[in-house]
Amino acid sequence: MSTIRFEEIEKNILSQEGEIKKVSGGNVIVESAIPLLNKASQMKYFQSKVSTQEVLNGLRKDIELFEETAEEKGVRYETIKAARYCLCTLLDEFAAKNSWADQEWAAHSLLVTFHNETWGGEQFFKLIDRIKQEPLKNINLIELMYYCLVLGYMGKYQVLNNGKVSIENIKKELEKIIREYGTPSSPILIDNINKNKLLAKKHRHIPFWILAVIAGAVVLLSYTGLNWYLAQQTSEINSRINKLSVAPVQSNSGEQIQLLSPLLKNEIDNKLLQVDEVPGKSTITILGDGLFTSGADKIQDRYFPVMAAVGQALNEVKGRVVVSGYTDDQPISSTQYPSNWHLSQGRADAIKKILSTYMNDPARVRSEGKGAESPRYPNDSNENRAKNRRVEITVYIQNESAQ
Repeated sequence: MSTIRFEEIEKNILSQEGEIKKVSGGNVIVESAIPLLNKASQMKYFQSKVSTQEVLNGLRKDIELFEETAEEKGVRYETIKAARYCLCTLLDEFAAKNSWADQEWAAHSLLVTFHNETWGGEQFFKLIDRIKQEPLKNINLIELMYYCLVLGYMGKYQVLNNGKVSIENIKKELEKIIREYGTPSSPILIDNINKNKLLAKKHRHIPFWILAVIAGAVVLLSYTGLNWYLAQQTSEINSRINKLSVAPVQSNSGEQIQLLSPLLKNEIDNKLLQVDEVPGKSTITILGDGLFTSGADKIQDRYFPVMAAVGQALNEVKGRVVVSGYTDDQPISSTQYPSNWHLSQGRADAIKKILSTYMNDPARVRSEGKGAESPRYPNDSNENRAKNRRVEITVYIQNESAQ
């Protein structure tokens, strides 16, 4: 296992020549890193009794597999090591936020193992500043680092004032770079550029202002196409990240299970929501058609008392809470919501925000967008699509004896 420090990575990544290799227009670095991004998104849900050594050993093997896969796909050595550095510091940060990561992780972290360093929270953003100077050459690595930030990596900004605002600004900057440099092979862009050139050649006698209007329209179409393309890429990555299901909390059959149904009996009787319960898990489902205004994340006024009841009921049971937003299969595209995933994430965030105002411990709640995944009914009628547009609030219940 080769170790390499950040200074060497920084020097090598800036000196390499040529553009990172792509296969079939895709980002081979992100594709190779999908299993690790999946693990990162699920680490906060590992059970408290998990073995730190087992998790570390598993992630080390995954990182080595990432290196092998990326190398087979033609990614340069320097780029692989830089990507590995980013993934190690992402996973280490997420582990540090959880109680199950003990002193053994701190002493033998992934960054220590692979790069002989203890903290990458400063260097991660230093690397961003370096590689964005040559965005075309480093676009695949930029996109990987962007997804690290999307997952919640903060590095040095988690202890700085207005850190979240700074992270959002960095994400917006990287997204702009990806839009500009990350999709040159997009069929929409190439097609529109070629049409524009052909139009200029064939109609030189047309007044300039007309050509300017046409060119402006082509640019607008190109931007719209790129916006759609990037939205689909983001939606696909988040879809893959959500594929791993959260492991349910194990419960002993002899223990009394805490139930939400009795606490929400009035709302259930009035058909405002439904509750499905199995040992260790309760799921509250609210249909999205009545809950939100059409195509938006604004909660209807009549549902605020329902959310208050749900929030207060959640105070009576222990365990983590996941708010999941779902849509039907009809594509959506707007300035605010470029894809179904974005709309589902926005709706899940809105529910999380209002629930948090009624909960004693809002840190228990996490939101996630699922888009059109996992439909409850076939999307073959308006009635079934309406049933698939929903929000699920899942509680992974922790009994007193599990503490």
